[in-house]
Formats: sequence, C-alpha cells, structure tokens
Amino acid sequence: PGGRIALSDVVAIAPIPEVLQNQAAALAGCIAGAAHIDDVRRMLVEAGFTNVKVEPLPHSANIVGAWLPGIEKFVASATIEATRPGKDACCEPGCCA
Repeated sequence: PGGRIALSDVVAIAPIPEVLQNQAAALAGCIAGAAHIDDVRRMLVEAGFTNVKVEPLPHSANIVGAWLPGIEKFVASATIEATRPGKDACCEPGCCA
C-alpha cells in the first residue's frame, strides 16, 4: 500500500495517421501503440494514483523526430509521475480492504 512511480515513455499527443503507424520504425520503436497522454492520466487515476503528472520533455520533438521524421507531430517522449496513497489515506474505515 502506498508508493510512487516515476518513468519515461512515449505518449501520443494527437491521433497517429495509419500510414505512420504501419511503418516498421513505428512498430519497433513502440510509437505505433503509444497511449494518448489523456488516457495515461486517466488510467493512473483509475488505478488509484494521485498527483498524476504526464509531461512531455522540452526537447521531445528533436528526440522522437530522429526516430521517424514527422512523428514528432503525433507523439512525445514524456516523464510520468504519480503517487499511490498508503493505507492510512483511505477515506473511511474499510473502504480499501
């Protein structure tokens, strides 16, 4: 019960065109299956995390653009941080058992 996560991942910032999704570089580079930034936030909140932050890196366009030119309009490299409240953060007795 309780803890923190901090990781880096690729997130979608706009719908990825099918022509880019089907390129080998997009499939091999985990670009084609990138979850949308809003979906990442929602999934973490639904899993019980609080203080959720999903922030694209400042120079993300340069990073992902080097993987597959043009993809920087649709995906970003982001840091993802969140906190999972401990057992004592429960709203009422027995609610988290």
